[in-house]
Amino acid sequence: MKLIIGQIGQPLVQGTLGLLLLMTLCVIPGRAIADSTGHFYLVSVGCGDADNITLKAMRTIQSADIVYCSKKNRENYPELIKDKTVYPRPGIHIHRYLQSLKGNFGFGKSKGEDLAAKAKPELENFVRTVTTAVRAGKNVCLLDGGDPCIFGPYIWTVEVLQDLDPVIIPGVSCLNAANAALHRGLTFGVAAHSAILTNAADTKPGYGGSDTIARMAATRASMVVFTMFSDMEKLVAELGRFYPPDTPVAIVARAGYAKDEQVIRGTLESILQVMKQKQNIPFEHLVYIGDFLK
Repeated sequence: MKLIIGQIGQPLVQGTLGLLLLMTLCVIPGRAIADSTGHFYLVSVGCGDADNITLKAMRTIQSADIVYCSKKNRENYPELIKDKTVYPRPGIHIHRYLQSLKGNFGFGKSKGEDLAAKAKPELENFVRTVTTAVRAGKNVCLLDGGDPCIFGPYIWTVEVLQDLDPVIIPGVSCLNAANAALHRGLTFGVAAHSAILTNAADTKPGYGGSDTIARMAATRASMVVFTMFSDMEKLVAELGRFYPPDTPVAIVARAGYAKDEQVIRGTLESILQVMKQKQNIPFEHLVYIGDFLK
């Protein structure tokens, strides 16, 4: 562990342990440590490497009695989580089930009926456990990655626990990390000075809504596509109806991971071929389209 003291603008700490030491030296007032009543916190630990966590997130976790987290979280933050009551995070099928109820995604049969048998008992148990703990004066944290309010699969916890006045601790999103990797200002293009964030819903099976790539692309704004389960060929075809073939495209994979992060560049005309040549692009990637990349 190293503690590095430098000039303004230089790193003050190195590594997660350094952050822990700094946190103990700097007592910053905050709701997570000031309140004596129980709360539920949806906490981002950031995107990518463990040291992308914020000090506020660390303080909030430190104040918790109960932590819902992944195995990776336990490996990354053993000192923060030790001495807590630890539960595994609820399954992703709850997110899928609740999305299906919104009517735009046909997950399973009859918009979620097949998921219900699996998701509902776990959902009810989660709500019951957290509610009982918070009303008994305990702090409960659920650890999420990225920013829960941009592309987080656990934002539903805030909705189902709204009676407990839940608190969201924001964090570094893959969007933030990917923007930094590109070394470009997302809203400072040549002609485009706006950016659209989308999960390209209409390129995925079962979507029946009106929020389509075509409607967004008609503006020719810069676009950032959160690509989980997206059909890339369909996406490029739709974009090609509105953007010129030489519009720059960038794919940022494993954003926030210093050793694994990579940027793949092309144009709307060439990007599919570039992707074929690269092969095995990591599942975790974003697609950027826009003249800000020039």
